[in-house]
Amino acid sequence: MVLSETIHHKFLKLLLLILCLIPWSLSAASFRFIRANRLESFSNSSVVSIYQDGLGAIWLNSTYGLYRYNGTSLDFLQKPMPKRPLCGNGSELVYICSYDAILCYDIRTNRPQRLCSPEINYSSCALYAEKEQLWVGSGNHIYKRSGDSLRMCYELPIPHTSITALCRSQTGTLLAATSEGGLYEIDGNCEIHSRITIAGNICTLYPDSRGDLWIGTMDRGCWRLGSDYTVAGHYHREASGSMRLKNNLVRTFCEDHKGNLWIGTMSGVDRLGTDRLCRTDELGALGESSVWSLRADNQGGIWVGTFYDGIYYCNSDNYPFNPILLPAERKVKLINAMVEDKRGDLWILTDKFGMFRQSAHDGQIRYIAGSDSHKFKSAWYDVDEDAIWAGSYMGTLRKYDIAAQNWSDYTFRSEDGTNGPETVNDIKYHDGKLYLGTTHGVLVFDKRSAQVVRSPIEGYNGIVFSLAFDALDRLWIGGIGVRILDLKSGRMTRYVGLDNNDLNFIKLFCDHDGCMWGASLGQGFIRLDMQQGVRYTQENIGLADNFSSFIGEVDPDVLLVGTNSGLSLFNTQTNRCYNYNHNNGLSISSARSGCILKRANGDIVIGGIDGIETLTPSQVEFSDDSIDIAFDRLIVNNRRIYPGAPGDKRPILQQELPFTQKLVLQHRQRNLSVELASFDFEKVYPIFYEYMLEGYDNEWTLFSPEHPIVYMNLTPGDYRLCVRATHTKFDNGYTQITLPIEVRAVWYATLLARLLYYIAALTLLGWLLYTVYSRMLLAERLKQKETENLERMRFFINISHELRTPLTLIIGQLELFFRNHGNSASGIENIENTYRNAQSMQQIVSDLLDFEKQNQGYTNIAVSETDLGAFIADIRDSFAQYANYRNIRLKLHLPAETVTASIDKKQMQRVFSNLLINAFKYTPDGGRIDISIRIRHRRREDNTVTIAFADTGCGISEKALPHIFDPFYQDVSNSSHDRHNHGTGIGLALSRGIVELHHGTLTAQNNRNGGALFTITLPLGKKWYANDDKVTSAEQTQPEYTPVLLSRRASDTLPSTDSAPGKGYKMLIVEDDAELRALLHSIFKHGYKISEASDGAEGYSMAKKLQPDIIISDVVMPVMDGLSLCGKLRQDLETCHIPIILLTAQPSTDHNLESINRGADDYISKPFNISQLEARCRNLLENRQRLRRKYSSSIVGPDAVTTNDKDANFLAAATDAIERNLYKENISVQMLCRELNVSKTILTQKIKGITGYSPGEFIEMIRFKKAAMLLCDRGRLISEVSYELGFSSPKYFTIRFKKQFGQTPTQFQAEHAMTKQSK
Repeated sequence: MVLSETIHHKFLKLLLLILCLIPWSLSAASFRFIRANRLESFSNSSVVSIYQDGLGAIWLNSTYGLYRYNGTSLDFLQKPMPKRPLCGNGSELVYICSYDAILCYDIRTNRPQRLCSPEINYSSCALYAEKEQLWVGSGNHIYKRSGDSLRMCYELPIPHTSITALCRSQTGTLLAATSEGGLYEIDGNCEIHSRITIAGNICTLYPDSRGDLWIGTMDRGCWRLGSDYTVAGHYHREASGSMRLKNNLVRTFCEDHKGNLWIGTMSGVDRLGTDRLCRTDELGALGESSVWSLRADNQGGIWVGTFYDGIYYCNSDNYPFNPILLPAERKVKLINAMVEDKRGDLWILTDKFGMFRQSAHDGQIRYIAGSDSHKFKSAWYDVDEDAIWAGSYMGTLRKYDIAAQNWSDYTFRSEDGTNGPETVNDIKYHDGKLYLGTTHGVLVFDKRSAQVVRSPIEGYNGIVFSLAFDALDRLWIGGIGVRILDLKSGRMTRYVGLDNNDLNFIKLFCDHDGCMWGASLGQGFIRLDMQQGVRYTQENIGLADNFSSFIGEVDPDVLLVGTNSGLSLFNTQTNRCYNYNHNNGLSISSARSGCILKRANGDIVIGGIDGIETLTPSQVEFSDDSIDIAFDRLIVNNRRIYPGAPGDKRPILQQELPFTQKLVLQHRQRNLSVELASFDFEKVYPIFYEYMLEGYDNEWTLFSPEHPIVYMNLTPGDYRLCVRATHTKFDNGYTQITLPIEVRAVWYATLLARLLYYIAALTLLGWLLYTVYSRMLLAERLKQKETENLERMRFFINISHELRTPLTLIIGQLELFFRNHGNSASGIENIENTYRNAQSMQQIVSDLLDFEKQNQGYTNIAVSETDLGAFIADIRDSFAQYANYRNIRLKLHLPAETVTASIDKKQMQRVFSNLLINAFKYTPDGGRIDISIRIRHRRREDNTVTIAFADTGCGISEKALPHIFDPFYQDVSNSSHDRHNHGTGIGLALSRGIVELHHGTLTAQNNRNGGALFTITLPLGKKWYANDDKVTSAEQTQPEYTPVLLSRRASDTLPSTDSAPGKGYKMLIVEDDAELRALLHSIFKHGYKISEASDGAEGYSMAKKLQPDIIISDVVMPVMDGLSLCGKLRQDLETCHIPIILLTAQPSTDHNLESINRGADDYISKPFNISQLEARCRNLLENRQRLRRKYSSSIVGPDAVTTNDKDANFLAAATDAIERNLYKENISVQMLCRELNVSKTILTQKIKGITGYSPGEFIEMIRFKKAAMLLCDRGRLISEVSYELGFSSPKYFTIRFKKQFGQTPTQFQAEHAMTKQSK
């Protein structure tokens, strides 16, 4: 028996091999079994049981163990339990037999519960589950679950039998099958009835939806019983017709959603339809694998578990494609074109593999001799001539006469008469002509011609991939973009319905409604509506690939699209796409450069890489599948979370994630990862998945369920994780699931804590507001005080200016009087007293202003290293005459070493002078004043110097001593011995402030022997001023001493006056005070030509007009002040050379520095000394004259005579212009004006103002400077230089040269040579 079965199996395999060699086109409906995707690890495993739980997950019991598969990932649950049954109640409970118990899994927790009974043989028991109940058959007993144990309920009447299967009948009774072939029924009264006994060992029972009971046996096939348990059919291997099975060992049954019954046998799967049995796995990978288990899932798929061949999957929908097998010996790889002739024969044209013909009569495929030399690209069947026209790559247009079985070649002739190859990508016939799509446009060919003229249709001569005619008699041309040719008018237009018209359109197709479709290279396929094209791509419908190659029509609502990754069926009504490729059973690996043909019988033939497929439109069916998704795995902080995990005081999950209503996370659990389960197993339609975390994300994110949804560092709050899925992006038919998530805050961020923080924050805010308000009030008061101080300071400055101007007039008039009358005038004593009192008043005004500045904090000092001994000696000498006059001994006691300190000389001179004046005031005639300097040595960096002023006067009263440095305080108890110098009470206060700015001290006390002692202590070194912003460094220059007028006669101190400069200098006086302007006029009228202006604007206008030699201007004036006038004059090319002296009533260093920066040449403080003013004007003009003489008598450059950049640049430009034109005969003043782009007047004023020469004289001077430079150059001859520069003779040149430089050319050369040698 075994031998006969083996021979029979070998015969069947041989017969199958022979049938495979015959290329049949299978048009019947087929089912293709494929290996389940993502379950390749089971390829060598035995899968003995398959179950789908209520959630949709697939449970697999295999030799590798118990696994749960959710469509995206695989979970290992238990170690291997081979040949153990697996079942469930269709909802949350799953049961499996282990070695010593039955394990019950609740899918809400996925934790097993052990159900035990010592009487059960777990290795050979039968299981059946329903709702909350479990039935177990072991031996001849039936057990029922009772809590955590199993209790025996029934015992079959036959003692030595074994229950192999349990199920529930259509009437609700419990059925039990035994190994001896018995079938028993237990009714509602718990009575056991024997219903039937069959020949064979029963291994499975299965009630179908029609009410029939199916019984599978180990060696006798299967039986179908009616509702009355009568035999309705016996199916086995030896039966004939529709009752025949592949094998008699039937282990399992399942029924799909269409009512088909699938039978798993030892030799594969059989499918029982409504009227017959048929083989269903001929085209799949299942073959004759021994089937152990079958399961129909909720989506209509069939799962097949095999013996050591893994697990397979089949979509129970009809598989619409059937392959056409080409001769294997030809190794055909690529099919580019197909046509059908009038006999129904199929002609197949390949890429250099030849042309083939499949006979409609016997289905045989035969090779056409002589066809393998061309790479065919296109074809068209000529029904009138019964011939095939074929285009190829870089070849000829070929015609194959079917009846004569010969080829005719048509060459391509260019316009120049030469013949050459051409690529014909498409051929279309219309109105007696062939339209050829080539690489050089569309060619029209008359079949009666012997050659194809390469003359493309006007309007487009680029590459053409495809041609198509529409119902309006228009030719659509697909190439780089799409063109439309109206055959009636001959007008060609470009299709403009796309945002990108540079797409490569590989194929065009016109459907039954006249709508044109285009397959593009990289952009999917496109519906070419005239108004706006619509694209269908991977991104919006899930097309298999965006590289599409052809389009065909299956029925009015379905298109077939060839892509680089297989074939796609597109439903135009629902915008859904169904993809077929190698993974789900398609023989074509790619349809790129493929072709499509609709045959006369309605079947569609598709050619591509590695094969040909046939599609029967009637077999195409699309089930309305729903999308089934659920949240599955949860990972928090990189740790997989299980429900109620041991050791978790606060478990995150009480149930698995799909059953969790809300996910609550603690404050440290902020890193979240959620995995999705998708129970759409191996479907051909794509699904788009998107997620969004409400409260965190603002838009949906596209993702794949194979990858988890990850969020990191979630802040405390409430969120909602939403996942939605759809088949197409063209509608809103989403399936959506949500998961509320709460991330709790740490205790100090809870609501109660926030309330406390809120109260504390309000309290703090109130305190801050109070503080800010208080500070604002303080700042306002300080600002008000600062404003008052500024106003007070401005008042003092204005008063100072107003007082200094009349003082200037008084002192100036008195000095003029002394100059004109000397000491011979009558009443000279009264005039001298007036002069002295005016100067005292001037000193008081300066002290008041300086004291106010110091009081407001505006006083700064500029320190430099100074020899204190020499400095104080100079001050002492200025008081020596007055000391002799009063017979007071003034002594200075210096240490042996030189004392150097960093001081502001000008300020400290006032301090020392004030202390001496104060000593002279209270020292009687014949008294003594001692000045002593002493160094106190401590550490080197902390040495100090002490300067003491001691007198023999009346001293300081005890009442006045604490107030001696108070402003405006005077000791009325002591009278002054100097009637000419009365105090104001601010000298000592001002002195103390200056000393403190030097980080020193000034103290006062009485001597033991009478008199007062004032002591100044100063630090040595500059480190004391390092971080003091009121202290800057200054160069070591001699201070500008303020005259100390203590002499008895004012005339003794007046300086002598030098003679005024020669008449002829022009002076402009700019002063708004008429009396002061008159005084200045009287001072300078004998030596200058005077012009006057009353404000800065008038002064600027007069300066441009008169071009004075010098300008004296006040600073404070209406309309335009002196600083602005100075800046404007320096910016103007016409006036920037004029020297300017500013008169200022503000003697501060900062103000004087600003004057210099604005371009003033000098400044003098009011009230000024007349002689000093005259001397500064004279010196300024004489310095300019000396610069001019140096410039004219030497070969120095323009920088020697100019004082600013504008003058230097102008003079350099003038010199350069003259030197460039020096050798031209027409050099003149007019030429120089053109070169410098200035008028003759401005040129004359500038040249004269800077150099003192007229323009003509300046040109001559430059000529001689050039001559001097040439003479210095390598000892050139005098005659050579004279002639080169245009002089008539060397003698004349020598005379003029000596006049210019004071030397003859020979002397000049000799002096230059000696100077050069000495260097």
